[in-house]
Amino acid sequence: MSAATIAKPAKGAKAKAPTARPLTADEMLRTVRDELHHADRKLEAAYDAAEPGSTVETMLRLIAHDLLPAAVRPICNDNPTKADAEASYEAMFAPLGALEATIALAAGTVLHHTLTEAFTALDSAHTALDICGALTRALPEQTPDERNFLRGRDLAILMLSQGHELDSTDEATAHRLHRNGKPQNRFARSYLDELMQEPALLDGFAAVLSADLSSGDISDAECWNLPMAEYEAGEIGADGTMVDDGEVAAVSLEAPARVVQRVEAAVDDAEARRLLAFEANFEISKLAEMVKKLTDGEEDRSVFHGIMSRIELMSEIVYFAMRLYSCSDEEEGPPTMEKLERAFKGMMP
Repeated sequence: MSAATIAKPAKGAKAKAPTARPLTADEMLRTVRDELHHADRKLEAAYDAAEPGSTVETMLRLIAHDLLPAAVRPICNDNPTKADAEASYEAMFAPLGALEATIALAAGTVLHHTLTEAFTALDSAHTALDICGALTRALPEQTPDERNFLRGRDLAILMLSQGHELDSTDEATAHRLHRNGKPQNRFARSYLDELMQEPALLDGFAAVLSADLSSGDISDAECWNLPMAEYEAGEIGADGTMVDDGEVAAVSLEAPARVVQRVEAAVDDAEARRLLAFEANFEISKLAEMVKKLTDGEEDRSVFHGIMSRIELMSEIVYFAMRLYSCSDEEEGPPTMEKLERAFKGMMP
């Protein structure tokens, strides 16, 4: 018998079952959406069958017509991303909790089984959207439109950066005299050629050029390395965009006089000082958050100075209000600014 003959399996040996291929993101997404649609149909059926005006009907109207549609909207968008899956996952806790309470209210009625089926389908979809789940890990970080926008943005930044590098030479200048008769370095041509080959990049490319050409002499093209949301219309501060710097400056300029009045009023009132400290601590945390957001973009020295001055003032209030020593007012009297200053300098009260 030839050595090439395929050996037969031993008698009684079981053939290995074929390994199932992993599901694609589209297939997993379709399954999740099917479960959401199934849950929605069950909820609508239960809502229609519920006694009008009953607590169960009120709860089902809230779940089916308010909480659930808002929660699943991100994952039901075209081309959902990881962020969409995470948003739906977090938002679905509310309708799931409300539905669980409604099931308890409907115990012993004909609606109980229908609501349980809806909960099972909804809970299955919710589990699939977990950040560690296969579906969320398989989804892209960005939508196709966002990816194309960012690629176009980066292409424009690269072109501007190359232009800035040539600024110290005469290679690309318009006059032959300044180029000593040499050919012009038309470095922009290759970028435009790439745009013509991939028109989908045009939007991001145009966004950066529009910003750069309208901003005067900007030496660092990397300042345009911003998320797509910054270039789009929308609510100020939403989607991680920069907040209104004018509001920050206004708070920094107007606050000191008002704060001084509150400090003076709280000198002889321990409870007032504690309340003042709580409010100041809250504002400190918000201002620190503001600074972090601002440092993600182009630096604005005047805004930073105003914010940091306000943080310094709020810190002084906290020290004054909470005291830097353990004695009570009854034992030693209210803290004085002199003691506060000594504490700031690391000296004993």
